[in-house]
Amino acid sequence: MKVALILDADSPSFLQQAQEINRFLQQSQLAASEVALWLFHRRVHPERLPQFDCAITQIQWLKSPVLLVAESVLPLLEQVYQIYPAELLLFSSCSLGNELATRLAFRLNGASCLGVMSGQIDESGCQVEKSVYGNNMMATLTLRATPYCLGVARQGGAVAQTQDYQEIEQQLILTEAEMPIWLVEHQVSMPEEPPRLTRAERVLAIGQGAGNSQNVQRLNDIAQALGAQLGVSRPVAMNAWSSMSTMLGMSGTLVAPEVCITAGVSGAAAFSVGIRHSKFIVAINTDPDAAIFSQADVGIVDDMNSVLEALVDCVQQSNIRGISRQLSD
Repeated sequence: MKVALILDADSPSFLQQAQEINRFLQQSQLAASEVALWLFHRRVHPERLPQFDCAITQIQWLKSPVLLVAESVLPLLEQVYQIYPAELLLFSSCSLGNELATRLAFRLNGASCLGVMSGQIDESGCQVEKSVYGNNMMATLTLRATPYCLGVARQGGAVAQTQDYQEIEQQLILTEAEMPIWLVEHQVSMPEEPPRLTRAERVLAIGQGAGNSQNVQRLNDIAQALGAQLGVSRPVAMNAWSSMSTMLGMSGTLVAPEVCITAGVSGAAAFSVGIRHSKFIVAINTDPDAAIFSQADVGIVDDMNSVLEALVDCVQQSNIRGISRQLSD
């Protein structure tokens, strides 16, 4: 079976999108004989490219216009598909990836599905798993028309490792994508630097139990004392107690820190998806039946403020002892 991974090599989130596809590959059962990278590019090719758990056998470079829009590159993807008729085409979770997966499947008489977490292909078709009903259930769907054009689920945190692909066969598609005739003018704005929350190794996630904006500011100070970044649930952000850039969950940021401490969070499904890739989760809540405890490695039933203050004291005492040992040595 041939598989093609389609990405924009010029995107600021190139390595993060590659890691999302890599996680799909890790969680799937695919007997791929060949795996190709189809990479859009506008400038010089990157010296190092994302590393995947499967062996890349071929790289196709597709020259894209300054403004990468689906209408301009769909004919280019159709052309590459004629050269390399892959049975499975994987796209990133971004809006462009989702649009390309849907529209290319229609043009090639295939089938598409978005937000896919894992997949398996056999003689009956392509079975995929994805979250449905606000991340409260998992659905298994079967696609029967090839090629299967899948947009992978949005993941959080880590970016893909890189490696040198100089020994891999690489082809440059000479056809240049043209801008659609209906697009008469465009402006390109440089994206802002991604928030530190997405790359944080420690996250303090607070919910509506914080009570008010003043306490949220105090909890932000506690987060800094713990060497963590502050993240908030949707109610906290919508109440303007914290900026929208700190919102965690399905409609906010997805994180994958080493340690995530949740405080005053009930554990709604839409929030939980934002921290599910955390390696270690500590939950603090006064309600022993809060849903967040089912996701936590350690649960503490107590007042969040007193627990966090005690935790800061422990960290500070530990730092003092560490400095004392260094001075004595």
